[in-house]
Amino acid sequence: MPGSQAAARPGLPGPGRSKADQVAAALRELIVRGDIVPGAPLRQRHLAARFGVSPTPVREALRQLESEGLVRNDVNRGSTVAGLDTETAAQRYQIRAELEALAVRLAAAKLTAADLRDARAIHLELGACRGGDARIHGLNRRLHFRLYECAGSPLLMSMLRLLWRSFPGGPRVVLPHQESSAQHAAILEALEAGDADLAAARTRDHILRALPHLDGPAPKHAGQVRAGRRGDRHPPGGAS
Repeated sequence: MPGSQAAARPGLPGPGRSKADQVAAALRELIVRGDIVPGAPLRQRHLAARFGVSPTPVREALRQLESEGLVRNDVNRGSTVAGLDTETAAQRYQIRAELEALAVRLAAAKLTAADLRDARAIHLELGACRGGDARIHGLNRRLHFRLYECAGSPLLMSMLRLLWRSFPGGPRVVLPHQESSAQHAAILEALEAGDADLAAARTRDHILRALPHLDGPAPKHAGQVRAGRRGDRHPPGGAS
């Protein structure tokens, strides 16, 4: 199997889970990290040998990852790592916008002073980064999910994690750093003021504003999205 595939990572994570779940978890991490690139073949025999399992849990794992949008199964080509075209990426952004606005709305009523201090601290650390800093993407995720976990909904958190994982290589920040930071600050200000409706609206707008920065034309939507410049385009799969 090519080095870019599962041979790059030894062992199976998650003792106590089914073999199919363990194979799915290992492959998911490889795909999200970008160790297996979009379009790469996922051959069942190679994967079974690599993970020391029979083909059955590999097939089940591939079906699971297909349902998550990470794998594409074709009758003739077999299984491959799914790519992300602009239309699909834009659709996932629109889903993100609605779910994450809901998470912020629910969180607004439950946030404690400690929660807000934590979120502010992450925001300040993120804001201190210079453009191109490798820490930006991880800090962006930490900030978003530090707020969403306060919604107190395990189901919603599971859906959001699944949605973020559906971007091959993981979501990347595509908005200009200062613009994204200013929008985060506006969301936090609304939460600190106890205005759930405003915080939710600003969260939705924050995510939808990334659409013009995707590769290709942005679809029309109800949110406020400013026109992007050609030089600001990014490959699909980003995060705001």
